[in-house]
Amino acid sequence: MAADIRPEKTAALIKRAHSKKVVPRRADAKNIKDLVGAFRDVDIVVNATIPLLNINVMKAALKADVHYMDLATGGPKEATDAPELREQQALDGAFKKAGLTALLSMGVDPGCSNIFARHLADRLDRVDELLVRDGDNSTVEGYSFAPLFSPDTLLEECLLPPLVYRSGRFERLEHLSGGEVYEFPDPVGPLPAYYVDHEEVETLPVNIKGLRKCDFKYALGENFVQTLRTLHEIGILGTKPVRVGGVRVVPKDVLVALLPDPAKLGPKVRGHSCVGVEARGREAGRRVRRYMYTVASHRDCYEKHGVTATAYQTGVPPAIGVEMIARGDITRTGTFTPELLDPEPWPEELARRGMAVKVADLA
Repeated sequence: MAADIRPEKTAALIKRAHSKKVVPRRADAKNIKDLVGAFRDVDIVVNATIPLLNINVMKAALKADVHYMDLATGGPKEATDAPELREQQALDGAFKKAGLTALLSMGVDPGCSNIFARHLADRLDRVDELLVRDGDNSTVEGYSFAPLFSPDTLLEECLLPPLVYRSGRFERLEHLSGGEVYEFPDPVGPLPAYYVDHEEVETLPVNIKGLRKCDFKYALGENFVQTLRTLHEIGILGTKPVRVGGVRVVPKDVLVALLPDPAKLGPKVRGHSCVGVEARGREAGRRVRRYMYTVASHRDCYEKHGVTATAYQTGVPPAIGVEMIARGDITRTGTFTPELLDPEPWPEELARRGMAVKVADLA
């Protein structure tokens, strides 16, 4: 079943699926009753909407008595209006009582990054730091500023005060701070990376004991960063309505409307995407730095699957998760994040679907 408020979206998805088993259903994710009706006769719901709608979809999954999975979470609520992770976790008891699984933030990062973190931590005698690093050296033909996933979400993540975990405590920093050149593996190479607000930092220090540091950095081009800073300074990224002539508009909504649709950029993107986690700690009495990662080519992903590497890397992990729940490999009930899964089968499962996972010891 594929459900969306826009029939043309479900029709396009079904056409690409090449399967008569996928049937279209119309559903408004803002309407819980509507969602419950759409979830009839299914076993699990994968929520690929924006985090703003997570609680609605979760409550509908409970009412429909189906398992639940999403790709990301929102917050902080005072800045975004989106439900925070703790609001989703507050439904833990209800999902457990119903005997249902609610796997949260099961994309690539968050998602695979959480699993990589657990995989690395389990192999060290002591893990001190887990640093999530996401790098992309792509160019988009015809555009100098073109996000490859939800522009609204990207702008939000980059401009929120990023959450970091340092010296055993959480704190928030200035947005787009902590700039450094990070040496991503070939064929991505060294790229400037900055702190952004991301889900992993909220959960990894809680679920992986002994951490002294955890943070997340995106590789962002200097032109991209400068553009964001300028737009922020002049108020174009504001979320409060302003009057323009006789109309009230939200500045950020205007900018998002002007940006290209990421779903249509596939044939124009060249380059590679790398998602990984660096662990620092001790093994057999010596200090180690180890990076676990997956790299994908935008061009290859488009030629094979009709989407960018960003979309493919994000879509594969929840597909694996669905299969694992169906097979009974994931039986945990309640709400939880991916670092609480058994990480052992994941490298092989990912590799079977074209997402090779590698581990490199760093100097």
